[in-house]
Amino acid sequence: MTHVEPAPHFDLSAFRPAIMPGESPSEFDNLYYSVISELSTPSSLLQVLCAQLAEAMIWYRRHQRDKQRTIVECMVDEVVNYQDRDQWRARFMHTVDGTASDETREAVLDQVYLKGHTLESLSSRATVAASRRLEGIEKLIDRQFKVMRQLQKTIAEVEAKPLVMRRLKLQIEHAERDINALPHGGESVAAGA
Repeated sequence: MTHVEPAPHFDLSAFRPAIMPGESPSEFDNLYYSVISELSTPSSLLQVLCAQLAEAMIWYRRHQRDKQRTIVECMVDEVVNYQDRDQWRARFMHTVDGTASDETREAVLDQVYLKGHTLESLSSRATVAASRRLEGIEKLIDRQFKVMRQLQKTIAEVEAKPLVMRRLKLQIEHAERDINALPHGGESVAAGA
């Protein structure tokens, strides 16, 4: 299989979602080129399907982050005064996702312990408190996952179609050769007489 680069004139802008804070401007393009590089001959249709798949993957990731942010928001609401929420939100997010400095992590844990929780118990409590919002996000995640699966199947079927058509053509040619190799009705009667 030889790899063919996608057409240079293919415009991804119709599929590229607007960049959200914290996202890399090249995230969509990287996903698209990663998916399309796995194809042997990316036709125009396959390029569109790959762009849609990359877009669905972006949204899937966003919904996953929304889920985590919703839980963190509820955690902050539980242990921090309303006036201090904005300054604590980023600290909690970094602590939960494991990117906080030791100093920030200690400050968050102190705040959590002050309110009678551990980070785990607070997360559980926040998950229960956010259950309605999380249910909606889970539906979005599930829908994006189904879209991604369907696009993957479609891409595989579209890419396999030329191979299937070639195989069918060879089978037909083989069957025609077999038929032509059989003695015809008139020849067998003449040979027997």
